[in-house]
Amino acid sequence: MTNYPTEYIEFLAEFHGSRDYFECHEVLEEYWKEVEPGKKDSVWVSLIQLAVALYHERRHNWNGAKKMINQAYLIATRQEEELKRLSLHSEDFLPFAQMLRERINKEEGYYPVNLPIHDKNLLKAVQEKCLEKNYTWQNTSPVSIDILDRHKLRDRSEVIAARNASLQNKTTR
Repeated sequence: MTNYPTEYIEFLAEFHGSRDYFECHEVLEEYWKEVEPGKKDSVWVSLIQLAVALYHERRHNWNGAKKMINQAYLIATRQEEELKRLSLHSEDFLPFAQMLRERINKEEGYYPVNLPIHDKNLLKAVQEKCLEKNYTWQNTSPVSIDILDRHKLRDRSEVIAARNASLQNKTTR
């Protein structure tokens, strides 16, 4: 049917169906670590950061949202061929990402957006994944508090330990 990674289809289903941007981040981050570990300018990182920006925007964490959307946009401008391979053609995706940057930088407030997917087969696969998960395609319903505060439910002890170690290394240099 499609030549796209399963994790990408899952990401798109969460993005357009559940609107659980934290889950989007989780799904694609695991995939990115498998296929391009450490590559910070990967197209996958751009999509992860886009989802995280929307997560922060919805929670009114403007500093986090601005940082993530600006980084996502910068990487996307360097990954035009990869975006095209993922059916997110730069002539549509970059203006879309710029619109999000402007909205977030002006702190206008969250509302759901849809990625400009070109491949009809990919769209069909994502819509089928939404049906399978009992999600409404291009959902506009308000999200539940457990999705809104998803990050609070996650064990972040490893992330915190890594950050502290990094800070320690910076201060001892």
